[in-house]
Amino acid sequence: MGGGTGTPELAAAVSRAGGLGMLSSTFPLPVGDQLSWVQARTDRPVGVGFFAFDVPARTEELELAARRARVVDVFWGDPDAAVVERIHAGGALAVNGQVFVPAGGQVKVPTSRVDQVLFRVVPPLALASRMR
Repeated sequence: MGGGTGTPELAAAVSRAGGLGMLSSTFPLPVGDQLSWVQARTDRPVGVGFFAFDVPARTEELELAARRARVVDVFWGDPDAAVVERIHAGGALAVNGQVFVPAGGQVKVPTSRVDQVLFRVVPPLALASRMR
């Protein structure tokens, strides 16, 4: 969802196969263009992912995604209630996808009023090996 290998083509294929295809707000194509491309190829649900720290600079895209996608995922941070309200106002579900690296047994649970919290627990050594 943060770029990388995710593409509109992959999102469309996942949605057509019955999953929830996810688009990235950081993909080098505007969110509206990505949604148009996918929605021209499938009528199945699709979602859009945003970094929490990047939401203030992408308010228009967030609201567009909330109107046109079924799910808006705000991850790597706990979105404030106003962001969740904007997502709901557009008609989408708000999802909070987190990457947690347990340190000293402390795991912070998001406190915003999202519809679903997804936890991807990544052990520190596995995370370090992926960054090489």
